[in-house]
Amino acid sequence: MFDKTINTIVAGMIALFLTTGVEIMAQSTFDDGRKSKKSALLFKHSDKSLLPSEVLNARFKTDNDIGRSTTQWAGENGWMDAYRTTYSYSSDRLTITQNWEYFTGETWEGEGTYVFIFSEEGYPLSYTFGFGEDEFTQVFHYSESGRLDSATFSETYDGESNSEKIELEYVTGDSILIYNTIFSEGGEPELTGYFVNRNNAFVEAYFETEYTDRYTYSGITFDEFLMNVFNEFFFVEMYNDEYYEEDEMWIPYSRTTLAYDGQIVIEREEEYFDESESEWIPEYRNTFTYENGKIAESLDSYSFDGMNWDDDSRTLYEYGAVTSVEDYTDNVTTFQLSQNYPNPFNPTTQIAYEISTPGKVLLEVYNVLGERVATLVNGNHVAGAYVASFNASGFPSGIYYYKLVSGQHQQVRSMTLIK
Repeated sequence: MFDKTINTIVAGMIALFLTTGVEIMAQSTFDDGRKSKKSALLFKHSDKSLLPSEVLNARFKTDNDIGRSTTQWAGENGWMDAYRTTYSYSSDRLTITQNWEYFTGETWEGEGTYVFIFSEEGYPLSYTFGFGEDEFTQVFHYSESGRLDSATFSETYDGESNSEKIELEYVTGDSILIYNTIFSEGGEPELTGYFVNRNNAFVEAYFETEYTDRYTYSGITFDEFLMNVFNEFFFVEMYNDEYYEEDEMWIPYSRTTLAYDGQIVIEREEEYFDESESEWIPEYRNTFTYENGKIAESLDSYSFDGMNWDDDSRTLYEYGAVTSVEDYTDNVTTFQLSQNYPNPFNPTTQIAYEISTPGKVLLEVYNVLGERVATLVNGNHVAGAYVASFNASGFPSGIYYYKLVSGQHQQVRSMTLIK
């Protein structure tokens, strides 16, 4: 379900962050309950943590030409397969699709799909995660000047749908207020925090009842962070997390630093601040191995005493991503509802879907209140692939949901109309 405040947004964008609920940033063993680990920027994370495991520098494209990544857990008998992600790119390289599977011990199963769409300038436009009938969607909205002015989040989980919106108010070019609207809680905007670019550093601060958190990313601006947030390899030179309590100054909580070999990053270490001893304690690190100038392996290790390290997991990367354009044919063996395109849209969009067995097909559109506002398809189909058009000329801007029903199958996705 949605987290209740913007504080949880971003995490980890990108991993996203990001791996069957396991955050790439370890929770501190010194956490005394005053704050839970959050990470920044306009991103809510789904079942897979997307916080990028960072890159050679903060200027690389999100397109890293990865063909497949396989994550393995450390076991008594060596490395054991855990899950893998297979990548494909659209012909213009602006849409990245990731198909995710987990290993049962005998076979690969449980495929989930991530779809990332970017503008030609490299900014994220949308991110969708689908697993079975559950789906999470995040859409970024930009002003005519090209700056991000809002982000919308929608989720369908166990048959229940929720939506949320983050709006940015630019006080100056480098000072941005953040307003959060949770539609299921009345839909009233609430000032929750701010972004600021300061001395070549991007700073996020969030307001809370008892404390305020701030995250500082050194050597990168807000716009540069935004362009890299879904990058599989995205490195920030220094990351600091601090909190503030009444009658106290800013207190360190965690920090992340990088180790280099020439111009490439070979290690990323996270430390947590032990207030009782007033010292930094190493707890988590990534070690990167390169082949032909590309990251071939990312090794995750943990320490419980700040001195001895235990290898926990590793991710192996294969390169040479598949470039593909979907061709819809009658040879369909699956039930599938695709993300509408374009999204966001104004006023028309296309919805592609596939059905594997003949029978009655129903495709309907709902608003955020759960009211049906349009029926796009209502009739018998043979098995095959189809595309339906939705014209929203008479509808107000906002988030809408479209639902496909065929036989015993049904699936819901969200889309955003911006006028």
